[in-house]
Amino acid sequence: MHQRQVRRLPHRRKRRRAAAEEPAAPPAARVQHSKLYQLLNSSSRAHGSVLFDRALLLLILANVYVDVMLTVDEWAAQHGAAAKVFETVSSLLFIAEYITRFCVAGERAKFRGTAGRWRFVTSWASIVDLCSFIPWIAEKLIYWGEDGDVPSTAYVLSLIHI
Repeated sequence: MHQRQVRRLPHRRKRRRAAAEEPAAPPAARVQHSKLYQLLNSSSRAHGSVLFDRALLLLILANVYVDVMLTVDEWAAQHGAAAKVFETVSSLLFIAEYITRFCVAGERAKFRGTAGRWRFVTSWASIVDLCSFIPWIAEKLIYWGEDGDVPSTAYVLSLIHI
């Protein structure tokens, strides 16, 4: 039988030798992020990050449960006031989390500077986070002053229009 010979091209050998002779690039410097960044970063392997993610998931599920239960008239009549307090506290927590994420986003090179922060605000995850509390803020603005102690939003908007 005839054995097939593989002919190696000389230019390939030269490239390999040249690559072998080049000094190896120094290892990339590991970036030290703040503890707060590590806590909020879900890809972090820090123990606190896992606990924070689980607590946030539980808060989201609890909000869904309360919103669904508010559609039941009997439950809403009995627990409506507590549900409003829960909704307010959880919305404030979501707002605080978003602001904190915005503040530490600059630790990642992708989100540094004004353009980077805009990239953060317009990212999918950030838009989802905004959608979690913007309706609450809008509701508070629309119904602000229905108790009679603070001017209503409609009144404030009418003054701006004048």
